Amino acid sequence: MLKSELKLCKDSTLLKGPLLLPLIKLSLPIILANLSQSLYGLTDAFWLGRLSKEAFASTSVTRSVVFFVLSFANGFSISATALVAQYKGANKPEKQELVVGQVLSLFLFFSIIASVSGIYLTPFILEAIQVPAEIWQNTYNYLVIIFAAQPFAFGFLAYQGSSHGFGNTMNPMKIQFIAVLFNLILDPFLIFGWAGFPAWGVKGAAIATLVARAMTFFMGLYFLIKSPYGLQLKLANMKPDLKMLRSIVNIGLPSALGFASTSLGFVVLNRLVNSFGTVVISAYGVGNHITGIFLMPAMGIDRGLATTVGQNLGACQAERAKKAVYVGMLMVLSVLGLGGVMMFFFGKLAIYAFLPGEHAVAAVGANYFRLACFSVVAFGIYHAFSGAFSGAGRTKPIMYLSLMRLWVLYIPIAYMLANTFKMGSNGIWTSMVISNSIAAIIAYILFLKVKWMKAVIEPSVETPEGTQL
Repeated sequence: MLKSELKLCKDSTLLKGPLLLPLIKLSLPIILANLSQSLYGLTDAFWLGRLSKEAFASTSVTRSVVFFVLSFANGFSISATALVAQYKGANKPEKQELVVGQVLSLFLFFSIIASVSGIYLTPFILEAIQVPAEIWQNTYNYLVIIFAAQPFAFGFLAYQGSSHGFGNTMNPMKIQFIAVLFNLILDPFLIFGWAGFPAWGVKGAAIATLVARAMTFFMGLYFLIKSPYGLQLKLANMKPDLKMLRSIVNIGLPSALGFASTSLGFVVLNRLVNSFGTVVISAYGVGNHITGIFLMPAMGIDRGLATTVGQNLGACQAERAKKAVYVGMLMVLSVLGLGGVMMFFFGKLAIYAFLPGEHAVAAVGANYFRLACFSVVAFGIYHAFSGAFSGAGRTKPIMYLSLMRLWVLYIPIAYMLANTFKMGSNGIWTSMVISNSIAAIIAYILFLKVKWMKAVIEPSVETPEGTQL
């Protein structure tokens, strides 16, 4: 790399000066975009809760299944973020654009397979997770339509991951907000049949989500083609490039498997939750929505850290990358500490906001929130270290941690406490705290011990220590 090129890439605020403000500016749009993403489910839950707790529960039981399908896209979007960030740090725009084209092609191909397979397998999935008979048909209708929306969801995640790697987190956020607002408005019309629309109930909520997902995809595709923010999609870059695809798979596959194992773990966990009936299903559903909101800052900082770490490693600034992780950790603890206090004291009110008058559900939900407030703090710490490994392109530690957290700790402990020790649903909530706390401690140990501070892109410059990147 020429000295002038290196100077140009180091003019970025992520590569010099104080880290806190740039990291906040980078993470905040991701946090807001993630919050808007969660509003898809929250909007459906809010309006369907006005129909009945059965209508509410019919969408809650599908969350883990949908997350399982999207886990592969989320995993490979980390490839896009890491590679685009490192190539930007190394000042290689042509490589950034190649990554975008390859990731988009890969996502669209596999999303079609996932969509068709999911629609066909829906009856078997509902049987496997023991969906109660009273909500079976509504759950089936909802999940089939959500599976049909997956190509749009995958396509947008390809754009979002690439854009985050470049350092543009604002535009994906704006797209998400527009689509969520549209979904928020359309939902009651299709659920209750307002203004002459058909009263489709649960099916209407799914259709509104499908339309909103399609909007995010086409808007993201438009901005990639028009390229007002530094990345440009060229048709030639979508032609398979085996070397780049290998890099994407090497980084993304462990992360995708980690996400998939986590999501599959929650499918198995849902089976346990479902065995306690509609009241526990509903309390767990509201609890997941609320804890998901409080975890959004940690997840946003995770992705902001991935970009910051990736660009600094690409520019041969390993120590600055490490410093960014500690700054991000303080941000996570500050936000989730406050969130945990709010959940502990006001969690029960959230149940009544979604399910007015459901006192039995509120009683179960109150116990959930008293334990979940500790769990989200531990999980936030885990996410901060996850961002460090993602930005470096070292995704195997994340995969191992995900497998351990769910399959070695969370699920076995949940079944043991709930059934063997007769703690019921409280056993599930307790196991959540135990597994997340242990995972956070191990993540910190790996952060200190694993040699992760090295870029994965091809050598382009020599560091002061003589290490080729």
